Amino acid sequence: MKRGAALLALGSLVAGFVLRGWGIGQGYPEFYGDVDEIGVAASIWNFLRAGTLRPTELTYPGFYSYLTAASVWLSGAAGLVPRLGSLRDSLVLASFVDPAWVALVGRGVSAVLSTLVIGIAYRLGREAYDRRTGAIASLFTACASLPIGRAHMALPDSAMAFLAALCFYYSWKIACRGARLDYVLAGLSAGLVVATKYNGAFTALGLV
Repeated sequence: MKRGAALLALGSLVAGFVLRGWGIGQGYPEFYGDVDEIGVAASIWNFLRAGTLRPTELTYPGFYSYLTAASVWLSGAAGLVPRLGSLRDSLVLASFVDPAWVALVGRGVSAVLSTLVIGIAYRLGREAYDRRTGAIASLFTACASLPIGRAHMALPDSAMAFLAALCFYYSWKIACRGARLDYVLAGLSAGLVVATKYNGAFTALGLV
């Protein structure tokens, strides 16, 4: 039973990642994506062009944009964009010749974070009930259509879902043992949810 539940959870994690990663290059490099991706991408490129951390797209808070900007920077350091002098110069060049690159990277960030939610669902279900419940929870989470769809976009929804899941998990840990670290991690997760998307503020109710 334990081995079967573990295999189901692992299979759900792999299947969930495949479903979330399949097709994230839609529209690339012409940049035919969700209209909100354009504003988020422009704000991220502005960080690199202007050498600032001041966002220019205020539809969403800045945490997801910072996270994606860091990932774009790492992609440049890994040689995934044409090199021209310094790394910053290379990324500035990429922002003009391949502006959709930031959306592709952002979709990758969304896919990874959305996949991690599957693991959190398994962990929470296992600790709250048993391994079988956790495995079933991971299966449903892996196949849910809405998270899969949002994971294909360079938008903060998947990041918010990941942080919200963390907040709920550590809220559960507070209810079980009330360790100080659980309060810190739950509060940190709740704060980052709000820093990712405004309506994520309701996640803090999990702490209550």
